[in-house]
Amino acid sequence: MPSIGSGEQGGVGGVVRIIGAKEEPPISAILLIRVFLPVVLVACSIVRPCASSFLYLLLYLCLPFVGIKLRGYLRILLVLTTLAILSQFVFQIVLLSLPPYGYFLDEIQIFQYGCKNITMGTLFQQFSLIPLSALNALDIMRWVLPDLVLFAATTCVYYYTHNKTYTKPKRLFKSVYKKFGSYVTLTLFLVTAALEPSIINSAYYLIFLFGCTAWSLNIFSKRILIFLFAIGSFNAFLQILATYVYQISLGRLFIDFNFNMRLLGLVDFVEYDCTKDDRVLVINDNLKLSTWLSPVAILLLFHLTVYQIYFLLRKDPPELMVSGENNYGSIIEQQQQHQPPPQSSSRPPSTITTASTKHLQLFTTALLKTLNLFIKSSYIGTNIIMMAWSITYHSWLTFILLIAACLLWMFPNQRRAMLLSSPILVIYAEILLLIQYVYCLQYDFPKFIDGINLTEIGLAKDPNCFKAIMVKSCYAVMFWITLRQYVTEKTTTSSLIENAAQESFRVVVSNQPAELIVKGKEHWLKSILIKLWIWVVAIMLFIIGLGGGDKVVLYRIVYMALFLVFIITFQLSYNCWRRMLYSFWLTVIIYSMLVLVLIYTYQFEDIPQYLNKTGIPEQLQKDIGLEKFDTGDLFVRLLTPTFFLIITVIQLHYFHKDFLKISEIIGHAAEEAPPEEIIVEDNKNFTKSIKLYAKIMYKKAVLVYKVGSEICWKLLEIHIGKIVITSVFILSVFDKSLLHFPLCIFAVIATVSLQTMLIHLCSIYICILFLLKMIYQIDYIEHSAYNNDGCNATQQNDAEWLGFFKIDGERFNSLISILSGYIGLIAILTLQGVIKIRRQFRRRAAGTDNIVFPNITRPDADKGLIPMVQFLVNYIFHKFGVETTLVTLVLVIGTRLDFFSVLYSAWLVPMFWMSRKQLQFKIWMPFITFLTILLPLQYLSSVGIPPFLCVDYPWTPLDPELKGWLFLPDFVAPPDISRLVPDFILLLICTCQHKVFRAEEALEGEAGSNDEILSNTVEGNLNPTPDFLSTSHTVREEQKTLNSIKKSVLLSFYWLTLGIIFLTGTNRVNLFALGYLVGSFIFLWEGNEFYLREKVDIIKRWNILLSYNVFVICIKCLLQLVGCVFLPALQYNFCWLIQLFGIACLNKFKSESSYEINRGLLDGSSNQQCDVPHDEAGMVWDGITFAFLILQRRIFFSYYFFHIRAGIQIKLTEYGKKVECKN
Repeated sequence: MPSIGSGEQGGVGGVVRIIGAKEEPPISAILLIRVFLPVVLVACSIVRPCASSFLYLLLYLCLPFVGIKLRGYLRILLVLTTLAILSQFVFQIVLLSLPPYGYFLDEIQIFQYGCKNITMGTLFQQFSLIPLSALNALDIMRWVLPDLVLFAATTCVYYYTHNKTYTKPKRLFKSVYKKFGSYVTLTLFLVTAALEPSIINSAYYLIFLFGCTAWSLNIFSKRILIFLFAIGSFNAFLQILATYVYQISLGRLFIDFNFNMRLLGLVDFVEYDCTKDDRVLVINDNLKLSTWLSPVAILLLFHLTVYQIYFLLRKDPPELMVSGENNYGSIIEQQQQHQPPPQSSSRPPSTITTASTKHLQLFTTALLKTLNLFIKSSYIGTNIIMMAWSITYHSWLTFILLIAACLLWMFPNQRRAMLLSSPILVIYAEILLLIQYVYCLQYDFPKFIDGINLTEIGLAKDPNCFKAIMVKSCYAVMFWITLRQYVTEKTTTSSLIENAAQESFRVVVSNQPAELIVKGKEHWLKSILIKLWIWVVAIMLFIIGLGGGDKVVLYRIVYMALFLVFIITFQLSYNCWRRMLYSFWLTVIIYSMLVLVLIYTYQFEDIPQYLNKTGIPEQLQKDIGLEKFDTGDLFVRLLTPTFFLIITVIQLHYFHKDFLKISEIIGHAAEEAPPEEIIVEDNKNFTKSIKLYAKIMYKKAVLVYKVGSEICWKLLEIHIGKIVITSVFILSVFDKSLLHFPLCIFAVIATVSLQTMLIHLCSIYICILFLLKMIYQIDYIEHSAYNNDGCNATQQNDAEWLGFFKIDGERFNSLISILSGYIGLIAILTLQGVIKIRRQFRRRAAGTDNIVFPNITRPDADKGLIPMVQFLVNYIFHKFGVETTLVTLVLVIGTRLDFFSVLYSAWLVPMFWMSRKQLQFKIWMPFITFLTILLPLQYLSSVGIPPFLCVDYPWTPLDPELKGWLFLPDFVAPPDISRLVPDFILLLICTCQHKVFRAEEALEGEAGSNDEILSNTVEGNLNPTPDFLSTSHTVREEQKTLNSIKKSVLLSFYWLTLGIIFLTGTNRVNLFALGYLVGSFIFLWEGNEFYLREKVDIIKRWNILLSYNVFVICIKCLLQLVGCVFLPALQYNFCWLIQLFGIACLNKFKSESSYEINRGLLDGSSNQQCDVPHDEAGMVWDGITFAFLILQRRIFFSYYFFHIRAGIQIKLTEYGKKVECKN
């Protein structure tokens, strides 16, 4: 049979043949020998603590030294168990033959020790020979069954392994165990020492510390390991024997249990009492779970150390190495050396095996690169662990770690500083570990010495010693890794050191396919982190500034101020923002360290009293954010600033330079990659076909995503300014206060001009208000101090009039509810900054910034449905801006229905009648000026005068409904400021149309003309629009679909408008409805012949109908004064007038007495005589009618009307000819 190291068995194939060799023990044999038999031996020893069971324990301890050849070992075990069974049988026969049963055992007294009489029965009991009288069934089984069970188990193992010789253990298990067994054994040393800290167990902990230190110093040799494991196994051997002897009743007599024995490490798992029967096992139920697990860990540790020594002493032939460690300390892949080809086999290689090997290789490569990255970047983890250690276990000793971590973060070359300081850190960490272990011993250490609190220093016993020792030891692992990195770097060349220092996050890989995949994933992940990590830090900065629930403190306000500086600079100047990033992050880091140190040190006992003596009262300390926390809550409180500090340092040291590189704006336009051509190939393989079509669908989805996202970005670029100023105005309206009046001014003026400058002013002003409202939440400021009682009809607060509110649990439940408007606005302003910067990156061509589809012009709109949609997206407001403005004006009138709606009605009268040119040059700019002045005045009217003036308004005695209709300020019922939102939307639309007017001539070539066509006819070649009524075969399919839509809309819109007018007349029963009915009947009676009139006559007649609609709107606005103020008086004497004109008070912004007046609730008898349906007084149908009338008039002015007119004329001519033929 060939040897393991022979050429025949080299490589992977050799390993496979070795695993399947016949001389290797099967897994069942290994389980029987190494698991089943030891478990039975230990169980039989534990359930019956006596001298005979002590022999079983000795055999268990000898088992690791036996190896695989168990024949002699099993025979000895069989002989012992057979003798024990026979002895028990003979002993019981003797007791039964000498009645009474077992009387002589207690009569023969040998000697007396303390309260215990040592009799003949006591000696026999040590050999498991006892009388079974007065015992329950469980105790009888405990004394008798162990020998029988062990005999049966030994027999099974013996016959299973009989005549079988196993000369070689499994090579795979041996390879894995040799590679990782030492680390597992050291870990078990730690666990064993931590379960039950004692003087004996301290040897295990010292072995663990010495082994880890040796590994970190790169002197982790076989000789050291064998020496350490030999000491550990010998200590475990003696401890197992001592612990077992201590559980035997006779052994307990000579060792009085006291505190010193527990300190030594001997625990009484079994309790004995002079007054109780020793045959009954009494378990000590006062022990912790870790104490019970301690002997189990010692037993495992003994076996593991013996096996590990055995493997370390073996001299095996060379093995195939898959991975290892270089002299640099990083895990790398080794090149496989040339191996002789294995002997040919008749069995072909398996495809599945090849695929599995490929996946395994990829996984192994990724794992190795991850470990390599982890080891190279261990200095970062060490710094993080230092901070985690300090906040997990608060003391002055760990405070040194916190200060050291903060100082090391500040070094420019933090990696070199951390490596140089790693020896000192390891020494200090091991001192802390030893102190913790000593204080976990079973000894009552003093808490105070000469008035010094040792607990605060860190000299105290932890409530959960096992957890404390394990956590701190795990923390120290990172220290050892960093020290090993430092030691190995000292032995390498300077080039390797330089590369490692400059490229901490780079993993060098070869050109193997698996490594290339890993490299691609690595670079992809790093690019994502570089782009997003800065925003992770910014969001965390915002969360910390806003955190703390309802409690606002000064140090969080400073965090919020830093966040706002970050955001404002980003919004105002991208270049300045990039230049200040380094100093900003440095400031944030220093401040975070200061906050962390202050909170940390404030938890010590004498610090608050010291601050009081320095002149900082306790209330001010709480306002600053200095507060003592419970032990459980302290970790959570310290975790947030610590975590933020860590991610900020990572951003500064590891992502900042790369971010500056990728964020630099390039001076040329970014070229868009052309869409990748999708090729479909025929493939008969079903699996490959599925993959191919999945790839095609993925490419299509990516293409759709790119196109859709680009369109969305362009739309945002065009409209983000309008979104911002609208959001600013809405914030000022729905959070009405004097401090928000400047926001109203900024928003109103920004719609007209100076938009960029005013938006920047808004950003600065909002950030100032944000901080002021946070400062106002501090307990030092009392909200009630600004109350004004007795000045007016209601209690007013000057702070609330300004805009400052406290968290009271009623109106505002939290800080976020007070600042939510600002938060949303800051997010929108930041989005605007992102869009602006993205546009600078993209470098849009001049003249295309406000165009979504720059290649679409007016002639393209008639070529198909998609070009038409694209054209409308580009120029819909250019085409229908005036009509949109007029319809919005009518909506504002119908929404407000107060004095200002009357003023708007006065503007509507000339605006709907004038031509487009007249509107542009005569009325548009004055109307914008009117709105610009009116909006701030209305805002001030709603805010009112300051309460501290204690002055009543002159119109206070007036009727409340009249004051509401006039929009007059009032202390009791101030005007509803939400009425200003429709006015602002109207102003925004008007300013947009004004920009269209100014750019109309420049856009005429791309967007087409907006001239009003008043001529009766136009030559076919002069009409820029194609004939959509034609059915020519030369028309493309796309154009046919568009022509069908045009026919449906343009031919039916006239009749649809008349139908709307008819519905407006029939839905109401009043005088105004009659006019609508008459107008609709006149136009319906005329039919299609209306199209054949002169163009001027058509427009004139249509304007008459439109004038009536505007007249009704104006009259209804005026009647609101009657309905809201004089309706109660009219109900008694002029009910016919109310019903004739449909008079009612329509207050759409509040539910007050006006609704009750409208429904006649003032007098029960009058309700029945004068009942006006509330819905008939509205202006919804009037507004809809106006929109249809104005749009139909636009159709009359367009070139499409000539095609409609020609088509109707042809139809009427054909119809006339058919009638003549019939006659």
